[in-house]
Amino acid sequence: MKCLICGKENEQDAKYCVDCGALLSQPNQDQYGGNTVQEKPYNPRVVYAKPAMILGIVSLAFGVICCFGPLSIVASIVCGLLALIFGILSIKTEKKGQAVTGIVCGIIGLILGVFLVASIVIFQSEAFQQYLYDNYPEFWQAIQDAMNQ
Repeated sequence: MKCLICGKENEQDAKYCVDCGALLSQPNQDQYGGNTVQEKPYNPRVVYAKPAMILGIVSLAFGVICCFGPLSIVASIVCGLLALIFGILSIKTEKKGQAVTGIVCGIIGLILGVFLVASIVIFQSEAFQQYLYDNYPEFWQAIQDAMNQ
């Protein structure tokens, strides 16, 4: 049986679509031949939309405000990954807006977190420090003076 909402092919005796959770069977008829009102089936993936949005915003905030040190960078990456996963799980639900917000903010927060980690690794490398020492001796001396205070 093909789902009328998403077009996914389901088993013949399935009551709900395995992809979007939509009702597959025709409305039931009551004893007088009239159609009864059917409730929209509960889609368990709806519960992931709001956490995706919240985690995405938190990831973005930690990525932008990295003044908390390594903890904020780790939080940005972890929250970004979780927002991305939860957003993908809930993208085909009626809470699509929250899911998309979570995905977008999660990706941006994840990119910021990875960029911050890469920056720390690059700036702490001996090759970069040697480059500063060779090409910018005044700047290198100012950094050394600031670290010794």
